[in-house]
Amino acid sequence: SLDTDEIKIELDARGNPVAIRKKVRMDTHLLVEDWMLLANQAVAERLSRGGVPSLFRVHGLPDMEKLSSLALFLNARGHQVRLGEKPPAPAVLAQLLRNVAQSPERHLVHAGLLRAMAKAVYATENIGHYGLALPCYTHFTSPIRRYPDLVVHRLLARHLDGSPPTAREAKDYDRIAAHCTEQEIKAMEAERDSVRAMQVKYFASRIGAEERATITGIMDFGFFIETEETRTSGLVHVRTLPPDLYAVGDHGFALAGARHRFSMGDRVRV
Repeated sequence: SLDTDEIKIELDARGNPVAIRKKVRMDTHLLVEDWMLLANQAVAERLSRGGVPSLFRVHGLPDMEKLSSLALFLNARGHQVRLGEKPPAPAVLAQLLRNVAQSPERHLVHAGLLRAMAKAVYATENIGHYGLALPCYTHFTSPIRRYPDLVVHRLLARHLDGSPPTAREAKDYDRIAAHCTEQEIKAMEAERDSVRAMQVKYFASRIGAEERATITGIMDFGFFIETEETRTSGLVHVRTLPPDLYAVGDHGFALAGARHRFSMGDRVRV
């Protein structure tokens, strides 16, 4: 259960952003999501049992270097996190999320785990879905907005009719899987860029305004923040900080000078 805050940008009649708000996820949303997960899983299992060529939604193992870095940060903050050399079972990370549920670092842990996760892709070879802790998963529930789901609907219909794809037809599904993954990435990048463009436009009219933020990343040239109200990311360059001789320390989790110190998870005003 990685909770990431989605934002909604409100526009005026001319298409200019006038407010940025966090979307509210209600229990009804979570209930529908659970139903969708069950439907996707059931269809994937049915197609897998039938030996039908299919598109699976697969998710590989996380990046252990990034996970170890997150564990170092959390241990420095007083949390007891033990990771071995191999990727932990999904249940271990689920327990970590429960442990920090009421912690100030909760949002950072969710963001850190997301960065460590592999990217989910479409494939004809089923390697399971690590993030969902499921051995078999696909996308079935959105055929009117997502092409992979439409492909799976067609495959399921042929399977139920007793006319699965031929071996010759099956060869096309590797190409379809790669194409769907590529188009998904393009769509996500386009959506992300459109949101960033509106965030820039919104803040361009608020130069000088102050907002609460949390430090989410440390670099030798400054630190990255995410604002608390609008969930907008940005860079605070070292040249805008109080004069000091700054250097990255604490395994990359702090930017410290002789008189000033900024650490991951610190709340600041920007």
